[in-house]
Amino acid sequence: MQKESISFIILAAGIGSRMHTKIPKVLHKLAGQPIIFHILKNILSLSNRITIKKIIIVLGNESELVKSNIISNFPNIDFTIQSKQYGTAHAVLSAKHLLKNSRGKTIVLCGDTPLISVKLLLDLIKISKTVDIGVSVFKSLNPLGYGRIILDKLGKISSIIEEKDANRHQKNINLCNAGIYISKEIESLGVNDREGLAMAEKEMQTILRTKAMKKGVTLVAPETVFFSSDTKISKDVYIAPNVVFGPGVKIGEGVRIEAFCHIEGVTLKKNSTVGPFARLRPGTILEESSKIGNFVEVKNSKIRKGAKVNHLSYIGDTDVGANVNIGAGVITCNYDGVNKNNTSIGDNAFIGSNASLVAPLKVGSNSLVGAGSVITKDIPANMLAVERNKQTNIKKKIKKSK
Repeated sequence: MQKESISFIILAAGIGSRMHTKIPKVLHKLAGQPIIFHILKNILSLSNRITIKKIIIVLGNESELVKSNIISNFPNIDFTIQSKQYGTAHAVLSAKHLLKNSRGKTIVLCGDTPLISVKLLLDLIKISKTVDIGVSVFKSLNPLGYGRIILDKLGKISSIIEEKDANRHQKNINLCNAGIYISKEIESLGVNDREGLAMAEKEMQTILRTKAMKKGVTLVAPETVFFSSDTKISKDVYIAPNVVFGPGVKIGEGVRIEAFCHIEGVTLKKNSTVGPFARLRPGTILEESSKIGNFVEVKNSKIRKGAKVNHLSYIGDTDVGANVNIGAGVITCNYDGVNKNNTSIGDNAFIGSNASLVAPLKVGSNSLVGAGSVITKDIPANMLAVERNKQTNIKKKIKKSK
């Protein structure tokens, strides 16, 4: 059976003046990714069900910045420029030359509607078979900023009046233009200002939390957990309250994340545990059954199977071997003011509390570093390394009060 052939036009030329920012509206982030990325990802996910003839993005404000961000993540996208903002129809017409020899239906979407789901897109495609043109509408308790839908006596759309052109009576109409051509309800929510961005974030997080819980993830307080849209998470994961995931996180089965953790660009493998109050930064990998405890920061490091960094430590640019125990207050001194340097800690080593490991450095397997030591030289395997000045006790002189 031949697939349906569809082209998509995404309108992203608006200035977004109500956002009060120099950043183009479609590049503001939602669940860790630019607003327009969510739309593109869902469109491209349809490629196994339909033939996507073209995806055209109409640009205007800061066009080169928007274009460069999109191209680096989504190849094979066409762009056109709407030099002057004369409205939606003019924006669509600016893409006309790119569709000159294209057959099939065209669906027009707004670049500021990130909550559009795959299901909704499929519904639009289904409806497009029965109509020549359709306009999406929705009712809003706060219609400010949206074009108002004017109906005739038969209940059909007679015109669309933009906010700036509407009279007092028309501004009281709560039937609004979603800018999708066909939809209903919350997925039509557009981001016109910072309040709209916050509302969209709230809805997106609700979607992501529900998806995680349906996959077998325990969220103790779902409303306090914030996912990135690309968070990959397995079943039987436990997440305590007030946990934030940035982009690029992968979580394996049985992982336990305690409260107040921030995790970004990290892979957590089976049965590893994190927190509470831990920060895991990009490039970090926790292997199976490893543990990061409270008030620990880890950056660009591999924590191998069974290793523990339990409290009050910084581990950066380090390969921590299997079953290593790192005591409280241990610091890897990885930055010399010019370069980042690496530390390697062999399997079964023990690093005593308040030790400083000055990189570049190799600590051999089964070695032990005495508490309070500042280690600047490599330690062979099976050795005890201690670096301390001799303790001197001086009798305290007590002055008599007058």
